[in-house]
Amino acid sequence: MTNFRSPGYIEEQILEPGVIERSAIKPVLDYWQDLRGHRIAPRWQEFEFMKLPPPLISCLEIYDILHDPLDLKVRFFGTGITKYLGLDFSGKRLSECEHHGYLNKLVDALPDILENKQHSLHLLTYVSVKGITYQTETVRMPFSDDGINVDKVMTAVEPGTLKDFLEMSSAAD
Repeated sequence: MTNFRSPGYIEEQILEPGVIERSAIKPVLDYWQDLRGHRIAPRWQEFEFMKLPPPLISCLEIYDILHDPLDLKVRFFGTGITKYLGLDFSGKRLSECEHHGYLNKLVDALPDILENKQHSLHLLTYVSVKGITYQTETVRMPFSDDGINVDKVMTAVEPGTLKDFLEMSSAAD
């Protein structure tokens, strides 16, 4: 059993849809929903980073979904996430990476993302390698190039909490 205070431990709570109305990541979800229209998800080719506020781009993670075996390959790993983790997974398969609970939750959620084909909002509680407990809101959004199957997933992490975490982390040194 994982100790809640151990580095990398993450607890995840699914949030109600109305919570996003107060979140700094709302523009990402709004843009995704505009692209999606009445489909299950937008096509990746439709997505343009520059349509988002620049501070939010650094807080995005985008993954290609691979099959046989089921895995995720990191297409884009924002600089805010890289600074937070101290690692850059860009271009790597998650199965080949040593990582903590932060990314494990996405891997665990993958079957649900593939089946439900819907966005979801989460509150994550994470304990850093420095023992700092940190909470952030994230939203996961699928992409579908064929309109049937989910082939990519994007996660947006609330940028203010990343900034706060980095400041707390620096103070702990």
